[in-house]
Amino acid sequence: MKPSAYEIAKSGGRHAGVLIGHASKSTGELNRAIRSLRNQVEIHREKIANPLKWVSPELSERQLNPSSTNIGRKRSPILPSKLKS
Repeated sequence: MKPSAYEIAKSGGRHAGVLIGHASKSTGELNRAIRSLRNQVEIHREKIANPLKWVSPELSERQLNPSSTNIGRKRSPILPSKLKS
């Protein structure tokens, strides 16, 4: 069975610093942090569901959809032979 994120952090792995930092906080501080994170998740979900609601109406379709621009085609890869010594 795959270890949980908590178990990984507790063993000193990924996000161990977050766990250590939150261990000294009060219950009230932790509850506020949880509420804040949940609010941020909801905002991001709303942005994904309705992106046009979050951008200026003055933006053109080209600005809203960067894949429709030529930017990618104008860049050439840097080849080792083109690098300065």
